[in-house]
Amino acid sequence: MSYFPLSTALILAGLLLALPPAASAQELPPIRALLDEQAQLQTVGGELSWTGDGLALGTTSGEVNVGRSGETVVVRIGGSQRFARRLSATPVRDYVAYNGQHYRGRLEFFAGKAGGCVVLNVLALEDYLPGVVPREMPASWHPEALRAQAVAARTYALARMAVNRESSYDVVATEGDQVYRGLDGEDERTSQAVRDTRGQILTYDGYPIVAYFSSSSGGYTRDGGEPYLKPVPSPEPGAPYASWSFELSASEMNELAAARGVSLGAVTGIEARYHADSGHLDELVISGTGGAVSFSGPELRRYVGRDVMRSTLAQVEPRGQATAAAPEELRANDAVAIGAPAPAARLEYATAVLEGYARPWVASAGRPDALKMRGLYAYDGRSLLLCNRQVHAISGEELVEPAQPAAADAVPASRREGFGGQISGLTVSGSGYGHGRGMSQWGAKQLAEEGADYQAILHHYYTGVELVQWNGSLATPGAELEGEFYQPFGYDGG
Repeated sequence: MSYFPLSTALILAGLLLALPPAASAQELPPIRALLDEQAQLQTVGGELSWTGDGLALGTTSGEVNVGRSGETVVVRIGGSQRFARRLSATPVRDYVAYNGQHYRGRLEFFAGKAGGCVVLNVLALEDYLPGVVPREMPASWHPEALRAQAVAARTYALARMAVNRESSYDVVATEGDQVYRGLDGEDERTSQAVRDTRGQILTYDGYPIVAYFSSSSGGYTRDGGEPYLKPVPSPEPGAPYASWSFELSASEMNELAAARGVSLGAVTGIEARYHADSGHLDELVISGTGGAVSFSGPELRRYVGRDVMRSTLAQVEPRGQATAAAPEELRANDAVAIGAPAPAARLEYATAVLEGYARPWVASAGRPDALKMRGLYAYDGRSLLLCNRQVHAISGEELVEPAQPAAADAVPASRREGFGGQISGLTVSGSGYGHGRGMSQWGAKQLAEEGADYQAILHHYYTGVELVQWNGSLATPGAELEGEFYQPFGYDGG
């Protein structure tokens, strides 16, 4: 993540963090930040103590080189080359230097799968955050906005630590997660914000959240698919990219369709679906004489380029001779129409319910996928979905623990606009920059300047969360789990 611009953060799934009895500061697990995945010959400096595969190798002073040799890494210590599958360089005093940058904590090196060396900076979470916050939010902004950013960055990092604790690293030091520049990237104003909020994280139902944030939402945040990522208004005067637009010609729409394996032909219709509350583009369907193709708002942004379609708070209009169709409204928890299976075929699917949001999985006939659970996540063999509420299973025509029907006065979940005719192109106009989920950084700035403290800012952007003190523990699967997943409703696999 970054504020100029902020790229979409990775979607997190898997295990979350738990909050058992308090642990001492000495027991807090470190975070492992990936600095380089394909490093060649690297220069490391400082007064350093070296270990290799857990064994002491000696000390160095000044600059030394670390490189790869086969499946090992090598460093020269005391005139001799020392080989190990994993090298660790810990500063005896001060800090460790790597390619001209200075870092707290230690560096670790091991052979990477893509060639070269993997380089990690392993350090305390509270030492990592001062190198993140000023790279994600200008240090000159209001102190309350900086404190809100510190809590969001800490919570996001913890979620990554939980998901990746069996992986080689927790976070990357780029926009892929949170921009991290080590000691050289620190600023006293943002370091103070980290100290002011030391150990504070956001939880929902007792579990730390995935605390997404983006540069600006254009005035309304996007539904993030989680109970705590509801669309909320976001005042952002002075934010860049308050208005932007771009055009797609018919040939460019054909190129987009071809990238999805669809031969579109002459464009004969477009249909756009928008979130009823926030106005963000949820889906765009383009129809042609040869077929049709559908993009979610984030998919379209990825295909055309995030610096072209700067957010999903966008309106789509046709060019050419187009006629508007009557708008259609959808309500939350509308029934999902699924045809009867063919003779001798099995139809297996399940529905996960999240505070009124329903999403079905449909398995292929004859070879259904089991819906399984891992902690608070449902897994259908291809993807994970957070389930903070209830999970229901449907097998054939039998409904197990059916969900309650939606109320007659349910708030519309989306609105559709359709156009048909001879469409020569389309214009997309929008506002904001970034994925739009969670906290808007420019919105946090404005709220702080209006007098809101960081707690109020966080509770505005993250619905129903609690601000608690992290005690240093990462979740492990409960005793009821057998193997990687367990099956909660007796799917027999037949």
